[in-house]
Amino acid sequence: MTDIIRSARNDWKVQRKRSLASVLLLQGVYRMKAKKIFIAVIGDQNSGKSTIIRALTGCKSGISRNRVENRITGKWIQVIASSPQEKRISHSDLKRKMNEAATDPQSLGLVIALQPTYPTKRLSIVDVFEMAEEFSMRRHVFVISRPYSNKADRTEVAEIEKRLSRFHIENPIQPVDARRFAHVNASAIRDIVGWF
Repeated sequence: MTDIIRSARNDWKVQRKRSLASVLLLQGVYRMKAKKIFIAVIGDQNSGKSTIIRALTGCKSGISRNRVENRITGKWIQVIASSPQEKRISHSDLKRKMNEAATDPQSLGLVIALQPTYPTKRLSIVDVFEMAEEFSMRRHVFVISRPYSNKADRTEVAEIEKRLSRFHIENPIQPVDARRFAHVNASAIRDIVGWF
């Protein structure tokens, strides 16, 4: 009788381990499929990038480099509203922020402002996209082709497409007219990305 009980216990333990292993495997597969969203808003200095990002995320400042959190759900977005080309951010700081955004279950992803410059001492567009690729984030690109300020230069979509051609971008690179209300652009970005 005790052999039967031992055998039943061993069978139960084996089944439990298998069940636990399959649950962990499924969670791992789910995490792999549920890639976080990476949104780049690219434009010249004073083109309206941070205004659109504030409307999109609800961050309070155009120089924000913090999380914006939904206090009801606990979900959050990492926001870098001033581009690394304007306001320096180290490679390690950006990598840490991107890692948190890519791996935290409560994170919806990361939104970043970028300038189409060719910096030598600061992070470039390509540097940032290499990092987003490393974290397997779903990359979306919005280019301010019509800036808000008349003093800002236009950014050509074709130039950005060429610079980012080696990276997988989820949708075609989208031109944005920053002369429109920022909330209109933010709504269009949300619709394209499938956020909220």
